[in-house]
Amino acid sequence: MYHDRLATAGYDIFQLPRTNRRGDGLLTAIHKDYFELVNYRELLFNDFGDRVAQLLHVKSVVPFPSFNGKQDVQQEVLIVNTHLLFPHDSTLSIARLRQVYKILEYLEAYQKENKLTHIPIILCGDWNGSKRGHVYKFLRSQGFISSYDVAHQYTDSDAHKWVSHRNHRGNICGVDFIWLCNPTRGNSRKPLRTSWVEAVFSIIKYQLQKTSIAEDNKAFAILGGNKHSDSLTYSGFCQALQKVNLMGIPHGLSFQETKELWVRADLARNGVFDYEKLKKTWNMRTVDQSKKCKERVMESKKEEEAVGLKVKKAVLFPQETEKGLWPEDYSLSDHACLTVQFSLVKIISSKTFVYMAMAPVVKLVLGSIAFAIFWILAVFPSVPFLPIGRTAGSLFGAMLMVIFQVITPDQAYAAIDLPILGLLFGTMVVSIYLERADMFKYLGTLLSWRSRGPKDLLCRVCLVSAVSSALFTNDTCCVVLTEFVLKIARQKNLPPHPFLLALATSANIGSSATPIGNPQNLVIAVQSKISFWEFLRGVFPAMIVGITVNAVMLLAMYWRILSDHKEEEENEVSEGVVAVEEEDVTSHRFSPATLPHLSSFRSEETNGRTDPETLRNRGASSGESSASRDHQADTESQGESYPTTINSNVLLFQTKRWRRVLWKSSVYLITLGMLISLLMGLNMSWTAITAALALVVLDFKDARPSLEKVSYSLLIFFCGMFITVDGFNKTGIPTALWDLMEPYANIDEAKGTAVLALVILVLSNVASNVPTVLLLGARVAASAAAGEEEKKAWLLLAWVSTVAGNLTLLGSAANLIVCEQARRAVSHGYTLTFTKHLKFGLPSTLIVTAIGLYLIK
Repeated sequence: MYHDRLATAGYDIFQLPRTNRRGDGLLTAIHKDYFELVNYRELLFNDFGDRVAQLLHVKSVVPFPSFNGKQDVQQEVLIVNTHLLFPHDSTLSIARLRQVYKILEYLEAYQKENKLTHIPIILCGDWNGSKRGHVYKFLRSQGFISSYDVAHQYTDSDAHKWVSHRNHRGNICGVDFIWLCNPTRGNSRKPLRTSWVEAVFSIIKYQLQKTSIAEDNKAFAILGGNKHSDSLTYSGFCQALQKVNLMGIPHGLSFQETKELWVRADLARNGVFDYEKLKKTWNMRTVDQSKKCKERVMESKKEEEAVGLKVKKAVLFPQETEKGLWPEDYSLSDHACLTVQFSLVKIISSKTFVYMAMAPVVKLVLGSIAFAIFWILAVFPSVPFLPIGRTAGSLFGAMLMVIFQVITPDQAYAAIDLPILGLLFGTMVVSIYLERADMFKYLGTLLSWRSRGPKDLLCRVCLVSAVSSALFTNDTCCVVLTEFVLKIARQKNLPPHPFLLALATSANIGSSATPIGNPQNLVIAVQSKISFWEFLRGVFPAMIVGITVNAVMLLAMYWRILSDHKEEEENEVSEGVVAVEEEDVTSHRFSPATLPHLSSFRSEETNGRTDPETLRNRGASSGESSASRDHQADTESQGESYPTTINSNVLLFQTKRWRRVLWKSSVYLITLGMLISLLMGLNMSWTAITAALALVVLDFKDARPSLEKVSYSLLIFFCGMFITVDGFNKTGIPTALWDLMEPYANIDEAKGTAVLALVILVLSNVASNVPTVLLLGARVAASAAAGEEEKKAWLLLAWVSTVAGNLTLLGSAANLIVCEQARRAVSHGYTLTFTKHLKFGLPSTLIVTAIGLYLIK
């Protein structure tokens, strides 16, 4: 079928089956009207998996005008088509890397044989590895670029933006690439064997870390078979490779390859190398060769000209795959169709790569201006020259990105992350119904139930705040618990600020444990595709220890103040329970996932006012009560049976009471079901939305009053922020800055992790933590090795960006909510000052952050 249709359409067909005679293989077709074949070669790997590759040397049929004004030329191109081994096991990564090495080695030999010094190369096919894998980094180290990513101005860190394959395991990923390598100077590219060795060491490092046997000196000594040594011999090195199945198996490292690795690792040439030298070898990185090319071009007195290819357009079909989704109704293939359009371009050495890394100057400047305006309005929403607020400022920045043509309208729509918005909306609706079901009133009562003094109360505030923020978001926790905590402190004649600090700081630390605890975690969970359970398991130990240490620091700092209160005040309330009136649980317009600095005092003041509809309902109920009393008086004066009326009222009251209990129980069960579904790994966005709609249906009444409490301004803010940050990313500035910082922020070393944490701490307090996560998240993950190390990078980012909110009063919306709620309390108001917060926040943040860096693996 393919042969007939392609031949009829004017294509020459080249087919190559796999060597195991399974009937499948490769097919490459070139159109006779555009290209003519110069040479065709077949590469038979004859290795594990029986994979093959095709090399086609073609030239254009129609001559192109030369850039130097000489006669027209027929442009020549080398094209390689292949399908690499599927990674059934992580140890097969060596076999896949070896297949790519053979392709590049053959290309070098062919170019040398035919004296092809300046010719573009296109590699295409199914590479069975994503942008996070070793093959991708290996090809990047050799100067190849992903055509689709160039067309969409994606960076190496944007691995989540698109997919091209749904494999037999049901996983979706981006594995189909059309790679482009333009002509460069002969000596400007890193030697192929050097890149190979660095890539193999990267795989070794990943496998050792995966098995948790290469984390420190002691573990490394065990590798060598000598528990009392911190160095390694060649035999110990071979034993280590055998332990992680990289040697001693048919598709593993050969004897010659192992020996070569040892020679390159034995830097002192004494047959032994220690742990520090091994780390130096491991930390070799595959570097984007464009930077080195640029340096050599600047040093050269005479620039060489060549003709290369420029990516004009690249699309994936079906369109859903361009948004990182796989359509369930797509049955044509388990692969998306990738189409790339190239045009000829004159290049001077490798300047084309530099151009691709950074946007044009006009776009760079305009994009930076748009982002700067967004940042000013996000951090200072009431600036005199444009006091439009954060939400409007976010949309304004997004609009400028489109008007300045930094991104197209279609790219702006594509930048909006709908799964994050869906998860945010769902959790807000669930929180609203939990508030109606008195969940937060019970939490407030739990704070003072059988309290054994101020120190016990302080620990309770830390614990309840941490748990509730992990389940219901930190901002929701602070909104509903602040007045409870303040009232209890006043009734017990205690200073409020230790308890307010406990509430705010514990809410931030506790929210780090789950993807639904705060908005930056929502972003991280969706982009990293880390499941709810994996997220919880990775951060929970650090959260528990962090909460404990935070509580101990509070007790230590305020021990004397808490010990000096009047003991007789403890017995003012019988059995140690503080009465909490139902009116204390005011109806809030919940914004359970707001950004740091997003608390708008004016909006809170508006939310504090009574809803007109609520007033009407109260008036109606008051009228009904009055009418009922008048009716009872009339019936009594007429001699009717008054006890019968009382019995009917009691029965009606009991019926309504049981209905209320049943409804509240159902709300709790649905919420519990949502949490269980999240733990089972179901789609987080749709799980939250389903739970929200189940609560709406269960309520069996008009949902408008409840849905009106959703913070739609927050959702709009997120939309504008997604577009603005995506536009700023396309300027190339964040990538350039990260490239400068990346060598010093390696999460494989304690020093690098500390530098990265410090950068996140500062950015989270200066630019807010959600934009920080959007800018750094994928880059931090991409700089780490694949697998567990990448997941660790995401979790570290979640931990540090969240705990960073405790540094200053302005670092987190939870802090601002506690401060403002306490200040506006009618009968027991209190002002938590910036200085009081910083006095505790600074040491607490540094210590708790360090704990997480140590415990998160």
